[in-house]
Amino acid sequence: MSNTAYSKRSRITILYFGIARTTTGTHIDTVDISEVSTPSIPASHKDEHVERTAPCEYGIPLSRLIEILIERHKGTKLREILDICQWSVDLEMTTNVEDILLRGGEEVGVIPPVSGG
Repeated sequence: MSNTAYSKRSRITILYFGIARTTTGTHIDTVDISEVSTPSIPASHKDEHVERTAPCEYGIPLSRLIEILIERHKGTKLREILDICQWSVDLEMTTNVEDILLRGGEEVGVIPPVSGG
């Protein structure tokens, strides 16, 4: 496997829309999961000690990605905006950010409420 193929699979692509795009000043962002991954413990290993700071093969929950984005865009109102946003992962809407485990290669959409008439 080439380094390029590996690096694409280890990145999460974030697409910002509406006010989230305006607030961050960008439409697209990426996070390298190998740099921020913390272990998500599989149910079969819940009783075992797992070091929570080292990168690992399990990935990160969507909720952790949200915290990374807020940290990345300090000094903005991104936290308040993300609190009211909907999320998509690989073009599928999701409602529970704790249940979605990102392993790299995903495209995450940040979708704020829309209005119109």
